[in-house]
Amino acid sequence: MIMDRTLKSTAAAALIVCDDRLREINLGTWEGRIIEEMAVECPEEFAQFASGKPDAVFADGENFAGLHQRFIEALEAVARKHSGKTVTIFSHGMALACALCAFNGVELNGRTYKQKNACLNVVDYENGKWQIMLQNYSPYYETDSLKYMI
Repeated sequence: MIMDRTLKSTAAAALIVCDDRLREINLGTWEGRIIEEMAVECPEEFAQFASGKPDAVFADGENFAGLHQRFIEALEAVARKHSGKTVTIFSHGMALACALCAFNGVELNGRTYKQKNACLNVVDYENGKWQIMLQNYSPYYETDSLKYMI
């Protein structure tokens, strides 16, 4: 109900496009379950998940490499389509963590970057390159907001 109202009121001011490639990682048979339970019930699979390694396989779900590929493809498509414009993208923690690996030029690991709930990342895309302007900004968590400036 609230989501419907939010979409309707936001739609009056902006174009809203939903893209399945920007969704969170597919956790397979773990979807809808409590993650702490999976650590106890499936310790070996959970260890693979917790490792964040690109090719880690768990719960018949998606690995981090697959998540990274579809997410970056979606971001690049949006960047090309809206070149020179400001775009807002909403997604989830592990998907954003994989993107941040690419943006920061570090080896892909789905667990490298922890994102605070509802944090803000500002990224520029120019000439095929990403540049982080602001990362993991959450003024409601910290009073010293400049600490997140890149």
